[in-house]
Order: sequence, then structure tokens, then C-alpha cells
Amino acid sequence: MSNARPTPNRRRREIDPEEEARIEAFAQQAETLRPAQPEPEPQAAKAPAPIHAERSTQPAKAPKDKSYTFRMTEDTLNELRDAAAEEDRSIQWVFDRILLPAIRNRRATN
Repeated sequence: MSNARPTPNRRRREIDPEEEARIEAFAQQAETLRPAQPEPEPQAAKAPAPIHAERSTQPAKAPKDKSYTFRMTEDTLNELRDAAAEEDRSIQWVFDRILLPAIRNRRATN
């Protein structure tokens, strides 16, 4: 059995000479046309949207680009889900706001 791929058929199908002429005329027209220039907008319309003060005072967050898998028992997972449900938040929020601060406090006291 050969691993070589078959060469694609690169032959063009035969086209009626009239259709070929229409295609060529269309291609020439497309090459010669220039896109219409939009009318310049008044300066008032170009003003940038206002930036909200609370957005500019918040520090930039580091991108979250890592993913980790935690192995746990079904009971532990249910406890984590219950904690998230009590706070009406996601498991990630519970991890970021409850578990990580607890780990940091534990390290600080040891």
C-alpha cells in the first residue's frame, strides 16, 4: 500500500467562449473600480465614548490562562458545590475568595 497522495486534477473545465469573455470583463471591472470614500464625519460625532471612572481606577487583572484538574472524592466535591450554592456563586469564586485566602492565612501563621 502506498502512502503517496494522489495528485489533484488541476485541469480547468472547458468554458463557453462567451462565458469566458463575461468572466474576463467582470474581472477587469473589479480591478478598475475603487471603493467609494465615506464622507468625513463631524468632529462631535468622532468624540470617543466617555470612560467610566470606576473602570479606570481598578487595577488590571492578570489573565487567567492556566487550567488545573483537582482530584477529590464525591463528598468533597459536594461540599465545594454546597459552599458555592450557599454563596450563590461559582465554584471558581469559592476557590478564589474562600479557599485561597484560607491557605494564605494558614501559611502566614506557620
